[in-house]
Amino acid sequence: MSEKLSTRWLAVLVALHGCGGDSAGRQAPTDNDGPASSNNAATGTPEPLPIDIDSIKTALDFDAAFARAICNVEQRCSEPSDDYPNYGDQCATQLAKRTASWAPTPASVHYDSAKGASCLAFVDAIPCDEVDYVALLSACSNVKSGDSGEGDECSPSTICRPNLYCATSASTCSGTCKPLPQAGEDCSASVRCADSAGCVITSEVGSATLTLECRALVAEGEPCGTRIGQCQEGLGCDDDTEGKCHPLAELAVPVGLNQACRGDRQCAEGLQCAQALAPPVCTQRIEAGQTCTPGEAHVCVPDYYCATTDAGSVCAPKIAFGDACKGVDSEECAEGECVKSACGFRSGFGESCTDDNDCYSFECIDGACTYPGGCR
Repeated sequence: MSEKLSTRWLAVLVALHGCGGDSAGRQAPTDNDGPASSNNAATGTPEPLPIDIDSIKTALDFDAAFARAICNVEQRCSEPSDDYPNYGDQCATQLAKRTASWAPTPASVHYDSAKGASCLAFVDAIPCDEVDYVALLSACSNVKSGDSGEGDECSPSTICRPNLYCATSASTCSGTCKPLPQAGEDCSASVRCADSAGCVITSEVGSATLTLECRALVAEGEPCGTRIGQCQEGLGCDDDTEGKCHPLAELAVPVGLNQACRGDRQCAEGLQCAQALAPPVCTQRIEAGQTCTPGEAHVCVPDYYCATTDAGSVCAPKIAFGDACKGVDSEECAEGECVKSACGFRSGFGESCTDDNDCYSFECIDGACTYPGGCR
């Protein structure tokens, strides 16, 4: 399966968590060095993180379990993520931090245990070949709900009822509960669309301002992509940027060596879609020490990235946690990301910081990470 699975989880988590506005509030976990999960002695692969459904009593318990469930999928299906650790408690800790920094769960929220169990069962059964994100959102929506109805005031200490979100402005941390946007209305990274629509990018490529809009879900055979539209349930887009909707079972069949492709996730394990070729085809990933093209994702064999050196660009080992990095390639760190010239993790809500780049929310005020917009 493609590493692209990892890049979509945060958007799904943000869409499902909190009240869906520009700010909400509860502190994320603060354990920066969670214990590693146990290993399977026969394979050397970490065991799945345990999830006890009966012990999930609150929405915050569910958030922690959901992060663990997603990390189990990452462990089972994909190569190590470049955004957060792929395996073990550290994965769940950092993923929960990132989510809580953008759309955390207030303490007053209600938790539906039946819907929560159904959602976790859906995640546990996710196949490694292709993920139906529309079905995932459907299965996991409204697990959490609040008491605030349409038109009611909302803030970091409240959450809206199902199918509503907390609409806040850039200058305030409070707002009012409004219906989820329909096709033709604006959406954002933290405001998902109503069930009949998906959020797509409408700003020009390279624009300094990102604009998004809800558009009707796309039918089989129709154009799709981040700037076109999301496919209906049961369908998937054969290219993230510009493709067509196909049945997930059809997309699950891997494309072999030298066969035409539209994106990396179409190619069989160990292959990458060489976009520089016309037309693009699946090719072998580049071995260690061999020449590569900077900026192209996943061109090197696992645990290597395309590094720019004095001798040119070659596939080099990913940089170890804590070691110096340049921040010019999203894949250069073996764990975490390049934060202030060293591979590491950013800080979650309430943790100490010296500037905005220290925080997952990119908001550092008075030496502590806050929510986007400076909400505390």
